[in-house]
Amino acid sequence: MTLQIDHCVRGDIVSELVNRNAVTYGGPEKLFIVCDLTKDRLPPADCVLCRDCLGHLSFKHIFEALQNIQRSRCIPPLLRHFLAAES
Repeated sequence: MTLQIDHCVRGDIVSELVNRNAVTYGGPEKLFIVCDLTKDRLPPADCVLCRDCLGHLSFKHIFEALQNIQRSRCIPPLLRHFLAAES
């Protein structure tokens, strides 16, 4: 399935990763920004996709991230997380 997306903003807290992705994948419709999901103001969007982030956070920071997404008025967010594989 191909999605028709006019503009995409992707964020990460690791500036080196953001810079590398901006050079490799960036363009007029693909912006990469450094942001802290727990406290930085999120840019206006129709959708927030939080992919494999919350599992790296403490419960306190997960709650702060969800509150921050709620403040962005982009509700509900799309959340994705990998569960640990059983051995």
